[in-house]
Amino acid sequence: MKKICSECKSEISKDANVCPECSIRIEGVECAKCKSMCKVGAKICKWCLNSLEINKNKFVNFESFAVKSELVPTLLFSGTFLSQYATFNQEKIVIVTPYSFGLSSRTEEVLWNKVTGFQYHEGIFWDSVTIETKGQTTNQINFLSKINAKKIVDLLRKLQT
Repeated sequence: MKKICSECKSEISKDANVCPECSIRIEGVECAKCKSMCKVGAKICKWCLNSLEINKNKFVNFESFAVKSELVPTLLFSGTFLSQYATFNQEKIVIVTPYSFGLSSRTEEVLWNKVTGFQYHEGIFWDSVTIETKGQTTNQINFLSKINAKKIVDLLRKLQT
């Protein structure tokens, strides 16, 4: 029986922990920060030096919520009445950005296990949050009220600790 390497798609032995073709570890412990696979029993990630100690309280239970960009800056800077909105639930983040007077939109789904970090941009009136992911483009939620931005940032900080 053989298995397929997730990185290079080579066929490898079912007992292999490291792909002989690309040298990527395919079995082991996943680093919560950079999502690379590390050797079983390792205490720190060899790529980002993040601690691999298992934290039983890592899963954060929270009530699903949705946020919407403020109308005034959306109108001023994007020229549309259609605001960007995002929903946060236990499985994923869904960000919807409308275009062309609502005739089209871009919907991005970000699974929590793909989130690697975030950046919080605090403005005088409105804030934005950029969510960094592994293997996907970064996702930005713009023109947020201070309350909505704080709600997102608080959740992302809890997930990082």
